[in-house]
Amino acid sequence: MEKLTIEHVFGTIIPAWYNVVFRDPEVEKLALERGEICRNCENITPIIRDVKKGKKCGLCGCPIMGLVRSRDYGCEGKKWPR
Repeated sequence: MEKLTIEHVFGTIIPAWYNVVFRDPEVEKLALERGEICRNCENITPIIRDVKKGKKCGLCGCPIMGLVRSRDYGCEGKKWPR
């Protein structure tokens, strides 16, 4: 897991959540492709136990909804690149 730095927050996390709120067709296409890979990944876990919606990556801990929309962050399991 990458160390959480101010550069990481402003350079990766905030832009990813911006992409969740303000949908861009190009980013959504990327998110759909990545989401399909994540859906079949053995490392996906619920954010809250016993809740079906809201999944996170078991490797990096990022919520999938934001992770798949990050243009600058790749899969920790190397299943999709940056």
